Amino acid sequence: VWVKQIRGGENAYVRGDDVAVNASGDVFIAGGFTRSADFDPGPQTRQLVSAGSQDAFTLKLNSQGDFAWVHSMGASGSDSAYQVEIDPFGDPVFAGSFEGEVDFDPGPGVLELSTDGGSNIFVQKLTQEGELIWARIAGAANASNSMSLAVGQGGEIYTASSFQGTSDFDPGPEEYTLDSLNFWSVYVHKLDSHGEFVWAKAVGRQTPVPTDVGVAVDRFDEVYLGGSFVKTADFDPGPGTLNFVSKGQEDAFLVKLYERGRPEAVADSYEVAEDELLQVSAPGLLVNDVDPAGAGLSVVVVDDVDHGELSWEPDGGFTYRPNADYNGADRFSYFVSDGAVASAVVEASITVNPVEDTLFASITPVSPNPRGSVVETMEIVFSEPVTGVDVSDFTLFNYANYRVNLLTGAETVASSDDGRTYLLGGLGPLTEAEGTYRLELRARDSEIFDLGGAPLATVDVWTNWVKYDPARPTAIIQEVAPDPHAGSVDQVVIEFSRPVTGVDADSFWLRRRDDNQIISLEHVEVSSSDGGITYVLTGLADVTRGRGTYELTLRPEDIVDAEGRPLAASVVEQWTNLGDPNVTPPGSAPYFQVDKLLETGGAAGDEFGGLVALSSDGKTLAATAPGGGAAYVFRWDETAGQFVEAAELSPSDDTELSVYGDALAISADGDTIAVHGVLRQPLSYYAIRNIVFVYRWNAAKGQFVETRFNASYEELYIFGSTQFIGKFGSTLSVSGDGDLIAIGAPESYVAYETGPRFTGYSYVYRWNGQDYEYDTFLVSHVPSQDDRRFGDLTTISDDGQMVVVAHQGTVAIEGSEVEGGVEVFRWNSTKFDWFAALPPPSPKTTLAFHPTSIDVGSDGETIVVGAEVVDAIRGRAHRAFVYRRDGR
Repeated sequence: VWVKQIRGGENAYVRGDDVAVNASGDVFIAGGFTRSADFDPGPQTRQLVSAGSQDAFTLKLNSQGDFAWVHSMGASGSDSAYQVEIDPFGDPVFAGSFEGEVDFDPGPGVLELSTDGGSNIFVQKLTQEGELIWARIAGAANASNSMSLAVGQGGEIYTASSFQGTSDFDPGPEEYTLDSLNFWSVYVHKLDSHGEFVWAKAVGRQTPVPTDVGVAVDRFDEVYLGGSFVKTADFDPGPGTLNFVSKGQEDAFLVKLYERGRPEAVADSYEVAEDELLQVSAPGLLVNDVDPAGAGLSVVVVDDVDHGELSWEPDGGFTYRPNADYNGADRFSYFVSDGAVASAVVEASITVNPVEDTLFASITPVSPNPRGSVVETMEIVFSEPVTGVDVSDFTLFNYANYRVNLLTGAETVASSDDGRTYLLGGLGPLTEAEGTYRLELRARDSEIFDLGGAPLATVDVWTNWVKYDPARPTAIIQEVAPDPHAGSVDQVVIEFSRPVTGVDADSFWLRRRDDNQIISLEHVEVSSSDGGITYVLTGLADVTRGRGTYELTLRPEDIVDAEGRPLAASVVEQWTNLGDPNVTPPGSAPYFQVDKLLETGGAAGDEFGGLVALSSDGKTLAATAPGGGAAYVFRWDETAGQFVEAAELSPSDDTELSVYGDALAISADGDTIAVHGVLRQPLSYYAIRNIVFVYRWNAAKGQFVETRFNASYEELYIFGSTQFIGKFGSTLSVSGDGDLIAIGAPESYVAYETGPRFTGYSYVYRWNGQDYEYDTFLVSHVPSQDDRRFGDLTTISDDGQMVVVAHQGTVAIEGSEVEGGVEVFRWNSTKFDWFAALPPPSPKTTLAFHPTSIDVGSDGETIVVGAEVVDAIRGRAHRAFVYRRDGR
């Protein structure tokens, strides 16, 4: 559109350091010049002469690039304007450094500011016509010339630089000093829209050299400060300490300051009576918490109670039910969040006060094991010492033959202590027959009283199942036929407390305890003839014919009553088959068995099998041995009926590696294998250390042939990058035919012309018939997510049409999360284009989503993600999510 030139005089220079454009298209330039310069880019002349070695200038051009006005500021020292921003009112704000005494009023007035011998930072606010509004010293004495300027939503001014020594940051008559602790520190300084001091903070203390600094402010007035540091630096701007240690010669940092004030969760305490329900309605936990931003708080519980059940809501309401008969202290921890910043974690305490208990008892078989054998003695423990216990208080019931015995014969009952514990003996003759027994202590008509005269109020029943929450259906495996001691068991009867649905063969596990073998139930039939209360499991004879102890487990998955309430818990029954020991046990290995213990002839050492990968046909297996610096390939030998070692993979030359085999991938056909390695010494000044080795099967040579590549700066000169040092190859994936290799490179360091930063990438390399060549460069397209970890997980579909890339996110200090994410790229006939971002589950309540593993179907239509999720309602949990393309 246009190009303009600002011309310096003879042996002079003019340096433009920053430029800003307002809503009308007017251009404002900040910089410095020496000697003399003509600042009118048109045919006219506007000559300025410097007062010192270098003067600062502020220049305005209109939207066509024509001269509007220019001002200079300077004294005998070196002065320059380095930054310019436009405030919300359209006025330009300039910042720079100056020495000595300088007049900052460009008009006829005088506004002199002076330094104390060294240099200092200034901020000058002008009208759009170039008239002075105000000017201030806005930073430290002895500040670095590298500085940054930002303007907030309300016109607040933020400057940042590095300084050394002790300095007063208040430009007014008051003092506000910060100390760099004898080293260099980074500071950020705030003035309001009228130039009045608000606050100043120092971070990165104890850095031995000054650093480049950048400052930015978001729409929430949260301040971001970035730069670099060397060795150890403290990044806590308060009285605490948060030290980071650089791993390289110079590391980058990013600090976020929350200006509105951090929410504060105040610990609460509650009381509830033993066995009672504590209900706390909203605002509950939030009633005394502090919300300085007024944005509204929500609760997230991070550690559950120890002695009960807790249910909570983000609005602060919760319910708590202590465990039965528990009294004493309980607690849970939580933090509050205003949607941007979280509080520290605090602990809410609950006191469960004891009450006078109702007299009750519990029954436990003493010896021997009641399942599959005779029960001789039962132990009855009362909650208080009692009197009046005799055999007439008990009933024995056998589920196998429905026989009831009132225990009025030769059985005996006696107390073994002060009247709380009783032993009921002589049960052997009554429990000799097969069956499931229930022993009941009856409260009705009994003469059992505690020492205070209170009668027994509850009964206790011992069976082969445990009582659960009465609001949910329960079950009992009540009958096994025929006699399990005589041989195989063919039929099992399961009785539910109310009608249920969802019971099928997949609801059961059958295990033989002798060798822990899981037995398939695919040929078993499940039926119900009474509307879902009683189910019969038939067809077990063939799989229980061998002598042994069998355990049948009814699992609660998918079993619900008419109101949709799930089965309370798993139910387990066990029986012992004492039939002919010569009968062959169930078929060998109905699921999986150990086929062969794979070993190698190389120097794999104890780390063999660090990573393994299997081809889709199950006939090629690759395994790494990171400690031995090699990988191994095994092929299935049909004649031998086992895997045999086919190749040992290692670098084809004398390349010295510190790591080989910490990432591994194999193609579906088993003919292409990718392995990641790290050089012991970098290749060059650019510290390229990561190498991907790819081995392709060459049928003519009868061996795997190696090719290798890395993300060197010569190959990937992208976006003006001058260096590239990343975790190239930390994740690998190979297409089904081996022609495409997808590579993750998270936490890569890129030195752009505008400054360095960390980011993440993924790459796709394509086989051209002779070698792999760079094909596509993938970057994150979700600006709201931190792309530093982009590439943590990378996978490609077998058809080579879809690449899925994830970054895992991080869990920051005191519970604040950095969101992870999953993005999908699809082949468009020339390159891989960004296709979609997979949404987290329950986006309205998900506080954080951290993918831990990903995989994609062979056609790219289905993606599965394993992730750690922090949910505002359910808390932190590990989940797996399946995404299917909806046709669009």
